Amino acid sequence: MDEQLAGVADGVVNQADLYYYLEEVLGTKFGDTNLDGAVTSNGDLFPANSNVANGTGSGWSGGDLDFDGDVDFDDVIILGQIIGPSVGE
Repeated sequence: MDEQLAGVADGVVNQADLYYYLEEVLGTKFGDTNLDGAVTSNGDLFPANSNVANGTGSGWSGGDLDFDGDVDFDDVIILGQIIGPSVGE
């Protein structure tokens, strides 16, 4: 087992380890695909939308938040739920 990935000492690399790595090691949170420390519509949601429209992108930096190998509407929904409604709505 890769000790760097197993931040939570339960012997299994899982979602808890992902959150530990994002929060404790990288100092950010789930949904921060550009790793700038914040989950925002400009930095994270708009690029994911663009990848969906163009049929491109994969991996964390591309916006693949459900880890299914592509960036699609499901990923945009996840980001939208994290970000919440826009100001003024």
